[in-house]
Amino acid sequence: MARLSVRLGAVRRKKLEELAAVRGVSTSELVRCLVDGAYEDIRRTRRKQAIERLIGLEVEVQQGPAALSQQLEAAHDPGGLH
Repeated sequence: MARLSVRLGAVRRKKLEELAAVRGVSTSELVRCLVDGAYEDIRRTRRKQAIERLIGLEVEVQQGPAALSQQLEAAHDPGGLH
């Protein structure tokens, strides 16, 4: 596990310690949980945006998933969620 040094003012440090105490975890574990939560929030938002884009596509539904996949690729350049 890599070590990370973060500077916090007294107010933020107190908030972090209070949150950790309420959750019954160390401040380090709380920071790890907060990072994971923020990361998942972004992934969830991107998945939702991708679904909304898919819903908005005007495609003629053909038989079978392979045909649908070909239509989607032809209509829209495949790529990441950048």
